[in-house]
Formats: sequence, C-alpha cells, structure tokens
Amino acid sequence: MTTHLAKTARLAPKPYKIFRRLRATTPPQGEPFDVIVEISDAFPIEDTHDWACALRIVGLDREHQAEDGRAFFGVDPMQAIEHALFLAHAELELAIEKYGLEWADGGPYTPATLFRRPGEAGHQA
Repeated sequence: MTTHLAKTARLAPKPYKIFRRLRATTPPQGEPFDVIVEISDAFPIEDTHDWACALRIVGLDREHQAEDGRAFFGVDPMQAIEHALFLAHAELELAIEKYGLEWADGGPYTPATLFRRPGEAGHQA
C-alpha cells in the first residue's frame, strides 16, 4: 500500500545525504548488519507553501528499505529536515534496544546525545 508520504518521498531530490553510518551488533537473529540514515534535501511541495524532505533508515526493516523512504513536512526547509531528524532519533533509540548499535567504524552509539551541542558532555559528532 502506497501512502501519501511515500508518494511525496518519490519527489525528493537524489542522491540523499548520509547522516549516520551505524552497525547493528546484536540482532535477535542473524549476523550484524549496516544501518544507514539518509535524508534528502528539502524541496517545496507544489501548489502549497509547505516543504518536505525524505528520510530512509536502510537496514532496519522493509518500510525503511523502500527506495524513496518517507516524507516529512514543514513550513520551511529547516522544519521539514528537523521533523525527519526527530523521527530518525526516535527510531534509532528503539533500534538500539532491539539490535544494539555502534558506529560503523567502531565505538558505542548513543542516540540520546544526538541533539546535544558540540562541546557538551556526551556529544557525538
């Protein structure tokens, strides 16, 4: 079933930008696997004043492996991207409990630090 969000995501400019490269380290079944968070550039929605961007989290499940991902909307480009980042943060928090996550090149990944400012304790680049 194709949703409005998936249809809008197809309009997103490609290639998407990679925001995170992670590794699922303790999946309940099977071998460790890559988890890649990708977000498109924001783009205006035709015949509206709204903007959108697309988010894919490749590796977690079939929904996130969709070619175009899901669209997130905002009143401007920054808000659309902010909404996508917020959901990515929440999904990674759930994934860390289910699969265990680390940075692709090693070291623990803690999504709770995603929104801290550089220089604050526990900030991840």
